[in-house]
Amino acid sequence: MFFLSSYATQVVPCLRNYFRRLNVLS
Repeated sequence: MFFLSSYATQVVPCLRNYFRRLNVLS
């Protein structure tokens, strides 16, 4: 479970940046 929590904390910010770029491009 610890691995999943640490993985989520790294992935969530990346996903947010990704969606921000999509919003800017569209």
